[in-house]
Amino acid sequence: MAQAPQIILDVTSFGPINPANEGKRVSLPRKTSQLGAPQQSLLRSAVTGTSGKLIPNAEIIKKAFAFVDAKTADVTVKSGPGFPAAIYAHDVTVGIGVDAQLTTIVTFGAGGGLYFSSLPELGVYTSILPGTGFATNYGMFLGLAVTIVFGPPSTFSGDAIFVGADFSLPGPEMAGIGGGLLFSISPFQCIGFQIQGGFAPSVWPVDVTVQVSRTTTWAVAN
Repeated sequence: MAQAPQIILDVTSFGPINPANEGKRVSLPRKTSQLGAPQQSLLRSAVTGTSGKLIPNAEIIKKAFAFVDAKTADVTVKSGPGFPAAIYAHDVTVGIGVDAQLTTIVTFGAGGGLYFSSLPELGVYTSILPGTGFATNYGMFLGLAVTIVFGPPSTFSGDAIFVGADFSLPGPEMAGIGGGLLFSISPFQCIGFQIQGGFAPSVWPVDVTVQVSRTTTWAVAN
């Protein structure tokens, strides 16, 4: 069986893009011109034979025929973190993992786990809190975290601002729950939310956190 053609989209030089604010709608023509079977056969013979060296763009025509024959293609997108940092109408990415944090007004932490997307795509992720931000408490957290992002894995990865609150459960205050909203940095907009629960001893039962997080993803199946 012939290998499916590959399409590689390299957008590493682009910054965050909001598709809702970019580009214009394109109307397809009402009538299209298509080659019939005899014309296709003649063109195939021309570009694949000796005369193909004399025909302009023969390689492009051969690749076009390869797509027609395969009917499917492998698409790879090369992008930097945060591209595109925008809310998508249909794509959703969910991350389930473990988080560990130490809060001394400034929060430090790390975590990781599995993520899956409606693309579909399955992979692993790591997330770090590099200490940029603040919290209104002293304490620590070790537990589970569920993150839901309204977008593909490219939105899930990269830098984001987390704004949330944590609450210690009563008697004794050793366990806690919390959550918050995730915002892309540029453009600044809500891209999802996170819910946490686990071992969370702290000085005060309630705290508010504003923190920058950095997430890296590795796809393992799609």
